[in-house]
Amino acid sequence: MTTRRGLLAGLLLLALVIGMPIGMLSLGADPRQLIPSQWPQVSEISHWPAQVWQVIRFAYYDGSLFRVAVLLVLWS
Repeated sequence: MTTRRGLLAGLLLLALVIGMPIGMLSLGADPRQLIPSQWPQVSEISHWPAQVWQVIRFAYYDGSLFRVAVLLVLWS
């Protein structure tokens, strides 16, 4: 009984590890979308700590911070 249960747990874990990235790719998720194509220059951002805080706060209220965090965890 214990061997069957362990084997089933291992198969489930394997299915999650392999199936989750395949499922994400089939839905159109791409890890390259998490990285911007062009980084802004530091001189272009005035008051960057406040700007970063506002972006994170807006993403939290908008709900997109959770989606980005889930994608980062899944792709790491």
